[in-house]
Amino acid sequence: METFSTNDGEIILNENTFLISEMNESGIIISANNDFCKISGFNADELIGKPHNILKHHDVPKAVLKDLEQSIKRGDLWKGIIKNKTKDSLKYYWTFSIIVPTKSNSKNNLLCLGVKPSESEIKNTITLFERLNQGFQIAT
Repeated sequence: METFSTNDGEIILNENTFLISEMNESGIIISANNDFCKISGFNADELIGKPHNILKHHDVPKAVLKDLEQSIKRGDLWKGIIKNKTKDSLKYYWTFSIIVPTKSNSKNNLLCLGVKPSESEIKNTITLFERLNQGFQIAT
């Protein structure tokens, strides 16, 4: 069964697609599942050892990344809609992501889980990203 379809430059995840990756506390990818590799366009060997932010799309506001970073530093999980780019940077995909701090072999790692967001979640996120990129602040 296919894990995605495409529409222009957007890759649309299917309902059964589950993206899983793990990174160390420095943001370096240490594992990625097959769905993650297929959607991103990278094979596992190309991802392992690289910073997770190689997938960050330029539309994602700095305020969102700062919120994510602060949550992780506090040891909290973070969840939200993220726009990622693919290996060729010509395509992108949206995920509803949950990033969970974990411990593995006495090391702090981050488990990243992603699924298909709804169309309304994507539309709301686009509006939020546009506002944040115009200088609006996230209320805390």
